[in-house]
This record gives sequence, structure tokens and C-alpha cells, in this order.
Amino acid sequence: MPTSTGTCPAAPPTTSARSWWPAASCPPATSASPHSNGGPARRPAGLRTPPSAGEAQRHNITAEQADYVHNEVRAALKLITWLRGTGTSLAACTQHDIDTWLTGGPGTNYHARAFVLWTSRRGHTRDLDIPRHPRNETLTRIEDDKRWALVRSLLHDDGHAIEDRVAGLLVLLYGQPLARIARLTRDQITHSPLRVQLLLGTVPLDLPAPLDELARQLLNRTHGRAAVARAHDQPWVFPGGAPGHPLSTAQLKVRLARLGIHGRSGRNTALMDLAAKLPPVALARLLGIHISTAGAWAERAGGSPAAYAAQVSRR
Repeated sequence: MPTSTGTCPAAPPTTSARSWWPAASCPPATSASPHSNGGPARRPAGLRTPPSAGEAQRHNITAEQADYVHNEVRAALKLITWLRGTGTSLAACTQHDIDTWLTGGPGTNYHARAFVLWTSRRGHTRDLDIPRHPRNETLTRIEDDKRWALVRSLLHDDGHAIEDRVAGLLVLLYGQPLARIARLTRDQITHSPLRVQLLLGTVPLDLPAPLDELARQLLNRTHGRAAVARAHDQPWVFPGGAPGHPLSTAQLKVRLARLGIHGRSGRNTALMDLAAKLPPVALARLLGIHISTAGAWAERAGGSPAAYAAQVSRR
């Protein structure tokens, strides 16, 4: 990251998940600065890409955290580009400019909050603020009939790609986030002639038929992007186009959307269903979520162990 020219302030102390953040906010001296009104914004030469899966593991960064910080970097670059388009430099940006940008764009613009707070605190801009994105208190879900129709289609329709079928079922049945599905590794799935197990938390899940057979097919398929390489030559269950890299979350999102599956609503519906049937401890161990998160889902679903036992007794 160039600092000798004085164009980029010293990096602030950050967590490892945002270790590339200052480089993202400060283009090199040889390109158009965010303080200028030059041409269209380009990707700064000092901007490092978000960490790979191996780097993330070394620094205890989850896939979801890496994706979130990646979105923050994109939103910061988007803000700088928008300011240049209006003839305003970053240093001259006002709160009115920020408010106009937020109200005229998508909700992802709020991801620039960390960047704006950082520039304000370091004196690179005026005292600016982006509020936390207002949350919709209504939990987005899909109807049960639609959910099970999608599940049946994924289980039995051979017209869909095997990767999309398994990924969609992990959303609709086990409430897995897309970022985590995209980074599943082959060693998380173990199989024998009798059963197939998937390890998401500390206790493996027994995959029911015919999902178990779909998982076997997925592990045994030929890598579509490399004619000479078998799938077992790389660690990812969902390999991407670049050798050694998994399918990106964005690509997976687009592929599942074509099938009518949307990550958040599908995940919410699955977790509500599971939380009504399982105690929070079991949910946390099977799905790899924090016990407090599992407890919160149980409260939403009215699915405390006592309530579920009472429900079963009335059947």
C-alpha cells in the first residue's frame, strides 16, 4: 500500500477481517485520487482481494464475514465513483450528498458505513455518518406449499444441474447460508454403502434418501471446467471456474434464483421449521450455529422444548 507519497494515510488498527480496508479506501498516487474530480473510478492498485478460504481459516474469519467485508469494499468504491460523477470530491462531500446517495440507491449502499466513519474519524472528510441499515422486522419466508414443491422438484427433476439441486436442498431443508454452501469442502461429506453424512456443526447429519444419493453423485461428478481433472482432485464440493477456488456466493445466488430459490427467505423458512422441532442445543450442534442464535430461532418459532413436547402430546 503506497504511503511514502502522503496520498494514503497510515492504516488504522483493524481486525484481520478488514486488514485490506485502508488499501481499498486509498487509491495509489499514480491514479485518480478520491479527492479529485478525475475520470471514472478504477480498482485501486493497492486493493487486496478478500482472503482465500485458507487465509480465512488462519485468521479465524468465517465465509460470511469475508463476504460482508467484501461488500463493504464494493460499497466504498461505489460511493467514490458516484461522488466523481456528481463533480464532488471525497473531501468536499457533505452529509446531504451522503443522504442523497443512500435514498437514491439500493440498500447495499449502507455497507459503506464503515468506510465513511473511518474517513470522518481520520479527518479525511467532514463529519459524515451513514446510519445502520434499517431492518425490516417482518421475517421474510416462503409458503410451506411452495417450499415443499421446490424440494420435490430438486429431489426428482433430473433436468436441473446436480450442483443446483444439492445447494438448493441445503437451503430449503437445513437453512444454510449461500456463503457457507459455496465453501463446503469434500471432507465435510462422508459416505459408506449404508449412509451419507454431512458435517455442518459438531454432530454430523444423516442425509435422507434421495438426498444422500444426490450427494454421492455430486462428489463423483467430473469437474465441468477442467476436462482432465476429476472432482476429487480439488477440495471443494462446489468448485468455481478458477482452479483451486470454490464457486462464488454471487454465482450461487444467481443459479438458485433461476430455480425460484432465494437464500434468505428459504433459509428463514427452514430454520423456523427446524427450530419448532428441535431443542436449541441440538439445532446448534447439527447446523453449526451459535446456541444463542438457535435459541432466538426457537423463540420465533415458539419451539422451546417444553412447547414442542406439549405440541406433540396433543397430536
